[in-house]
Amino acid sequence: LALFAFIIGDFLNSGSSLFRQSQQKIAEIGSTSLDYKEYEARILELQEVYKIQTGQTNIDDAMAGQLRESVFETIVRERLLDQQAEKLGVAVTGKEVYNMINGENIHPIIQQLPIFKNPQTGVFDRTVMMNFLQTIQNDDLSKYPEESQEQIKQLKSYWLFWEKTLKYAHL
Repeated sequence: LALFAFIIGDFLNSGSSLFRQSQQKIAEIGSTSLDYKEYEARILELQEVYKIQTGQTNIDDAMAGQLRESVFETIVRERLLDQQAEKLGVAVTGKEVYNMINGENIHPIIQQLPIFKNPQTGVFDRTVMMNFLQTIQNDDLSKYPEESQEQIKQLKSYWLFWEKTLKYAHL
């Protein structure tokens, strides 16, 4: 009986880890799966972007629901685009992304970001954008106060979100 109980207990424990793994997988998108941790991380990322965009510190339940839905739709679209781009051998190069940011015709997504608008005119200002990019690309944050270091890290994540958005807008 003890041996039987041990075997059944071991089976149930290993089965529960398999069960937990299947619970972590929330969607099958083409040939890839989406797990809950990635989904949750992307939700947190979009919430931070939303807070920076709007200047708000809290997100109400209705907006949180919209952000969750938007994240899911974005992930599905990105995965499907990645799979099709791979099949076709298409990719967005770093040079193309650079041109969308710093070329003659800056992408409208970048031009519409409030963080890059001149406070006096309310119009996109390339100098404001370049100062922003120079600040967040500095790896040595020790010259900034600790509070500013955290803010710069958040702004860097904000920028990486928009850089990734540009890539998928160009595909």
